[in-house]
Amino acid sequence: MSVPMALENPDWAPKGLALIEQWAKGGRRFTADDLHAEIGEPYHPNQWGSLLTRARNLDYIVEDGAKKATRGPARGRLTRIWAPNPQWQTTALDRQAA
Repeated sequence: MSVPMALENPDWAPKGLALIEQWAKGGRRFTADDLHAEIGEPYHPNQWGSLLTRARNLDYIVEDGAKKATRGPARGRLTRIWAPNPQWQTTALDRQAA
């Protein structure tokens, strides 16, 4: 019997979202290639888009350009560069001060 898709790697998305939040707090710009190097491959490739969309919807990050991907199967494709959302950083600092 195979493992249900949702249970294949249950920590991948929370780990990725926490890393994006950490990078946003630190002011780091990144691409999916950078994330891949840190958290590895999800069960399904579509999870990359879901993870980055979730981080954007939480206002952690904003699009900040594009460049060619350097990682294996995506090599040469255009990939987004993500940057911390300046508005979220200000709000996060306000929350820490409170």
